[in-house]
Amino acid sequence: MKKVIFSVLLILFNVCICEAEVTQSKMLNPSAVVAPTSNEMARIAYNTGSDLLDEGNYEEAEKYLRQAIELDSGYIDAYDHLGRALRYQGKTEEAIEILEKSISLMPGNSVPYTTLYLAYEDIQDYQSALDTCNRAIENIPNDPEGYYNGGTLFYEFGYYEEAIEYLLRAAKLYMESGSEYIYDATYSLGFSYFALEDWEHAAMYLGYTLNAYPDNITLQKYYQEAARKAAETE
Repeated sequence: MKKVIFSVLLILFNVCICEAEVTQSKMLNPSAVVAPTSNEMARIAYNTGSDLLDEGNYEEAEKYLRQAIELDSGYIDAYDHLGRALRYQGKTEEAIEILEKSISLMPGNSVPYTTLYLAYEDIQDYQSALDTCNRAIENIPNDPEGYYNGGTLFYEFGYYEEAIEYLLRAAKLYMESGSEYIYDATYSLGFSYFALEDWEHAAMYLGYTLNAYPDNITLQKYYQEAARKAAETE
């Protein structure tokens, strides 16, 4: 297993994070405030709405977050949280409008892209979902989420070679930041390679992922199968 881990890390280290040739154009919770407001009333409304959002009271959260934006029309964080509240209520078109507004105000803010990507998926507008991933990559090239979401989308539709291109970039960035999300990327990488019958790489990435999920029966099964077939082809 140590050989598998070393091989995966070596491959990821050597992956070139260059600008991807992209098709034309796991929900993360926002953490720190991106652009604090100087309007105290807007801040209070935002904090109240955010607390309600965390509690799952999306309808009430929407009211306070809209109030925060009325008080400060450039309140980026309020747009981001309002977009989530609207999506959770099934108000997808409204969520998209709000999240697009947030991105237009601050393209380098990573928070709204994943919510927007998921919102486009909700309405099965997969081209716009992919476009959102590529915009995230263009505007925040060192953030892995655009690559990961794009890779996941390609994987879902069976475009495994394209998925691998994006997921390798995501995995490298996760690895460099010490993020545990690297296992999400290597999980999909392993199954992408398995689908392409690239047994060596499938065994490599599935074996690596097993270190995080040693009791996952599905992973065990596919890793053993890939390792067996890889050995047969040597």
